[in-house]
Amino acid sequence: MYLVTAYWMRVKFPEFSKLSQKLFSKGLATYFKSKGDDLDYQKVIRQYFALASYPEKFAVSWKSMYYFVKLGFTSLV
Repeated sequence: MYLVTAYWMRVKFPEFSKLSQKLFSKGLATYFKSKGDDLDYQKVIRQYFALASYPEKFAVSWKSMYYFVKLGFTSLV
């Protein structure tokens, strides 16, 4: 849910890029934590990174790693 919301927020409202980065980072961490292999989400991830600049990709990657580690101490269900 976070991935798709962040993607469309980035496309429709680029002025909210910081919020979309945070949502996308949380969504990406949750996606990795759940060991997702859904092709629709993989497409959204590729499209989001295609729109992002290198500094944004770097920031999203680091935030995702932070949230992934943070999720390691909680259960998803």
